[in-house]
Amino acid sequence: MASGLSVNFQQRRCTAQPTRRPGTDNALREPQALGPLDGKSSRIVSVQAYGQAPIVRASEERRQESSFWPDSKTLAFDINAPKAPGDRLVLLPVYDSDGRAIAVDDEESLQEQDLVGRLEGLNSSLETRANLL
Repeated sequence: MASGLSVNFQQRRCTAQPTRRPGTDNALREPQALGPLDGKSSRIVSVQAYGQAPIVRASEERRQESSFWPDSKTLAFDINAPKAPGDRLVLLPVYDSDGRAIAVDDEESLQEQDLVGRLEGLNSSLETRANLL
């Protein structure tokens, strides 16, 4: 379908928290099978909030498991994970794809919501806005 619509896939795939390795592998393989990436590999980007970023910390330290984040806080409820249950399943695709894990500020996410709303007429969740930053 994407090929028929002339979709141009970017070289990065953002995900709040990939929870299954097969799903992540498919996210990398399927666009390549359609041909729009010209043989270039996609990179996985895991996004968390500054107030709780165990995956980001583990990624910065190149660990395969995250540590519990005490007093985790974020306005983006769905990405609040003080200890990701499948942290290896998040970190390994990030490493394998030469991706990265980033933390975003709740205030920046709220500002992005306002900007996207004004420019595009969209109202999205904080979790989605975190991926737009």
